[in-house]
Amino acid sequence: MSKSTDLIVNSLLFILPFFSDAVAATYKCIDANGDVTYSQSPCKQNQKTEKLLNSSKKLVEMEDCKYAGAFSQMAFRHMRSGLSTQQLFDRYGGVNSISHGTLGVINYVYSFKYSTAALPSRVAQLTIAKCNAQAFGKVLCEDFPKEFQEMIFSCDDEEREEAIRLQKLIDQSVGQKKQFNNSTTIGADGSKDHETRNQEWMKAQERNRKEKEQLRIIKCKKRHESEIKKIDDRLSQGYNASLGETLRDRRRSLVKKLATDCR
Repeated sequence: MSKSTDLIVNSLLFILPFFSDAVAATYKCIDANGDVTYSQSPCKQNQKTEKLLNSSKKLVEMEDCKYAGAFSQMAFRHMRSGLSTQQLFDRYGGVNSISHGTLGVINYVYSFKYSTAALPSRVAQLTIAKCNAQAFGKVLCEDFPKEFQEMIFSCDDEEREEAIRLQKLIDQSVGQKKQFNNSTTIGADGSKDHETRNQEWMKAQERNRKEKEQLRIIKCKKRHESEIKKIDDRLSQGYNASLGETLRDRRRSLVKKLATDCR
């Protein structure tokens, strides 16, 4: 990956755990003028607390808002690199290929284009707050561009955490390679013990290969299962004979790939 991509990935991996904590308790506060705000802190004394958002359904929706915040950081960096909104839309396949939530987040982020004091972390916090207030409509992690989903490894927290763990192990293996290449194991006769060093490196290489393969399988399963779910959702909405045949053929193909490619 490039340095800029590494920066984005590291940023996303750093902020996502904090976003999970942020949705533990959210309050809906109404002031004397009837204005509504959402906060992770209890409402002020002169404000009315209408409802504590703690139902499982609401929490699920708010969990997706943390990804809106993470995506806003990526969009923010694209904005700062000089990309226009149209160029960013084109990057993700055009306006008609982007979800309503994605469009809303991008447009909101670009409202800070001429604010030199704006920071990506602050914009992310504001994005989450607006998302929790449903300013972007229904927001789902799976609806964000594939580029973003691949950077966070998975929209599923458990799969994402496992993928991150494996990626860290891979990074450690890469570090071990550099260490082995620079090591100078000295034998009894004063010469470098190349055989010992090579054996250690081969073991690290094998661990690295297995870890990469596990990561590939996780991402492969997630990708195919997501596509199959989209087809199932489309089939449940009704279809004509031609479309139904096309969708079922595509589904059979994906199921076959899931069984053969993701193992």
